[in-house]
Amino acid sequence: MRTKGLTLVEILIALAVLSITLAIFTASMGSSLDVSRRSRIDTIASEYAQSVLERYRVHWSNPANFASGTRPNLPADLQNRLSSAGLRASISTPPPVNPDGSAFTGTTAPPLRRVVVEVYRGSQLMTRLSGEIGNPRP
Repeated sequence: MRTKGLTLVEILIALAVLSITLAIFTASMGSSLDVSRRSRIDTIASEYAQSVLERYRVHWSNPANFASGTRPNLPADLQNRLSSAGLRASISTPPPVNPDGSAFTGTTAPPLRRVVVEVYRGSQLMTRLSGEIGNPRP
């Protein structure tokens, strides 16, 4: 005669099914969190590069700043956000150019200045943004 309740085999099978289900769920959550983290870092890198380029555009909209090629002051919070994500940036201003892309050799303010912003995670390039900014007084 069978008594009411579960046998040891039935309990073990239920535990095995539950364990497999939990393992699959945990693995998918782990990969989702990893994708989310990478996406957040990519977003921070892109936002930083765009923000720096925009600050150069605004700074160089002043003819005196453009002519001298001075660099704008970047707020500490931009750098802090980058550092907190484990990223570092390189900002360069290559030599000025003419509209046709040739090197500018004149003595007056150049027609175009270029800014290149690169964001790295370790040695891996995450984002590279380059922009040319025209002389506000052509």
